[in-house]
Amino acid sequence: MDRPSETPGLIPPANLASKTTLVSQLQGHAAPKRSVDIAFCRPATLPTPPTKHLKTKDLTEHYHSDLTGNAIKVHTAILATTEHPAVYSDPKSKLSIPFPCIGAYSDDRFTYNGVTSNFSFYGRQLFADLLRTVEGSIKHPYGRKITFLHGTKGYGKSYLLAILVVYLIRKERPVVYIPDCRDLVGDFFGCFQKAMLLAFITIPVIASEILRATTTEDLLQLSKRLRMIVVADQTEALNMKIVNNQLDQEGFMKTEAIKHLNMLAVNNHFVFASTGRCWMSEDARIKDKMQQICAHGGLTTTEMAFWWKNQFVHELIGPFKAQERNTLEYYTGCIPALLRRILQMMGSVKLEYAVHAATEHSTAAYHRNVSTIYNTLCESIEVQAIVQDIGLLCMDKVYELRDLGRQSKCKEYIILYRPSELTKGKIS
Repeated sequence: MDRPSETPGLIPPANLASKTTLVSQLQGHAAPKRSVDIAFCRPATLPTPPTKHLKTKDLTEHYHSDLTGNAIKVHTAILATTEHPAVYSDPKSKLSIPFPCIGAYSDDRFTYNGVTSNFSFYGRQLFADLLRTVEGSIKHPYGRKITFLHGTKGYGKSYLLAILVVYLIRKERPVVYIPDCRDLVGDFFGCFQKAMLLAFITIPVIASEILRATTTEDLLQLSKRLRMIVVADQTEALNMKIVNNQLDQEGFMKTEAIKHLNMLAVNNHFVFASTGRCWMSEDARIKDKMQQICAHGGLTTTEMAFWWKNQFVHELIGPFKAQERNTLEYYTGCIPALLRRILQMMGSVKLEYAVHAATEHSTAAYHRNVSTIYNTLCESIEVQAIVQDIGLLCMDKVYELRDLGRQSKCKEYIILYRPSELTKGKIS
C-alpha cells in the first residue's frame, strides 16, 4: 500500500454522498465466503431451533457493516457543521455539535441533545489558544508534537477536546479520538479500531484494512504506515495504583495501554488531557516534546456574564442581584460542572418562593434558599469528586517530596511509573 501524505489531512476524501457505495467498497475487500461442508450439516431428525443463529463470519460482517454505517453517519454530520472556528471561542455562542465517536458511548461529562448524540457547547475563550497551539505543531512536524491540556476538574477540558476533534475532522485531518482512556483498559482493540475507522472512513482501502484487523498489534502495525493526530482524554485513568508494592491485574492492563499509546505518540501528533499529573506528563522522554496549556479555575468574567444571561432559571427563587450572583459564583468557583449541578438542583430541590428581598419574610426565605443550595451542592457527587481529586493531588505531592513514597510507611498510595520500570520489576 502506498504511504499516505506526510502531512495529516491532505489525503482527498472519498465521496460521502452515497452510504451504500462506500459500504459496498469496504465489503468488497472482505475474504470470500467459505463453502459449507455437507458432512457437518444438521441431521433432519433433530428439531429445528426456533431462532436462526448467524455464523461467526456472518456476525463479523454484520458488525463491520454497522460500524461502517455509524462512522459514515457521524462523519457526514460533522462535515455538515459550518461554524467558523472563532465561534467556538465566543462566549455568546450556544451550539449543538455531533459527538465525534462511533459505537455506544455514555458519559455524564456531556449533555446530549436527543437521539442524534449531539452535545451542547458554549463558546470558551481558551479554545483559541488550544487551536493555535495544535495547528502550530501540525505546521511544524519536526517541532513539539505533543500538547498537554491540564487543569481543574470540571473546567470543561473534555468539551474543548471534543470541539477540537470536530474542527480537525472538518479540516479533513485524520483524527483518532479516545474520549475516555478508561475504556482502553478493558478493550483497547475495540476502542482503537472504532477510533481509527472514523479517522479514515473516507479512504476505503485503509478502512478495509482497519476492519480486517483482528488484534491490537495489527492496528499498531498499520498505524506505523499512516500519519494521524491522536487525541486522548481522561489520561489520568491510566495512573497505576500500587498496593503493598505490587500491581493488580488492572495495573498490568494499564501498562499495556500506556505502551501502545507511547508507540502511537512516536510518529504522530498527540493531544491529551488530564486532571493533575498523569503517566505521559511525567515521562522524561515526552516532556521535551510537550507544550502545555493550563485550564485552571472556572469560567472567565465574560463567560460567566453570558452564563447568567442565557442559562440560569432565576424564576424559581426570584431575580438575582449582584450580591446573590457573587455568592453562588463563590460557592462554585465558576466551575462549569458545579454550575450545571446548580441548574439541576433548581428543578429538584424544594425552595421557598422569594420574589425579592424587600421584606423581612422574603429576606429570610432568600437566605434559607441559598443555604439549601449550598448544602445540597456540598453533598453532590460533583463536589465530592473534586474534593477527592484535591486530596489525591495533595497526597501525590507529599509522596513526590518523599522520593515517590519509597521512604514512606504507607501501604497504599498513588504513584506513577514508566512501563519499562514496571516490566523490569523495578518497583521497590
